[in-house]
Amino acid sequence: MTLPDDGRIYLFDTSIWSHTEHPQIASDWTAMLRNDRIAVSPVVAFEVLYTAQNQADFEDLEEQLDALRQVPLTQGIVRSARAALHTLSATNHHRLPFQDALIAASAAHKNWGVLHYDGDFDTLSKVLDFESRWIAPSGSL
Repeated sequence: MTLPDDGRIYLFDTSIWSHTEHPQIASDWTAMLRNDRIAVSPVVAFEVLYTAQNQADFEDLEEQLDALRQVPLTQGIVRSARAALHTLSATNHHRLPFQDALIAASAAHKNWGVLHYDGDFDTLSKVLDFESRWIAPSGSL
């Protein structure tokens, strides 16, 4: 992954959480963290916390997530996500995970990108104004 050095902030999707130490992306991920260019939505935070194996693991994940930029969910973001799914329903693409729609709408609201390893964000970027950025080429991790 090589991201432009334009200062853009990226919400990350759960699809990349388990890949952050992969040699193909680890150094860029670390640099983005160091430069405060990674953000998390409550949706992703809950999904990541769900992976905790025990209380100590949960607390460690909480600490890591709390150190990141946060974007709250608002009624406007929820409405935008629902509108995006409604628009996509006209093309039979409405069966996308609501979590992805909320993440994408959050990014669009903040004028941020979404860093992911999930093609659903490419579809959502057709109806919401955000940059859909793969962390690595599809199928490479």
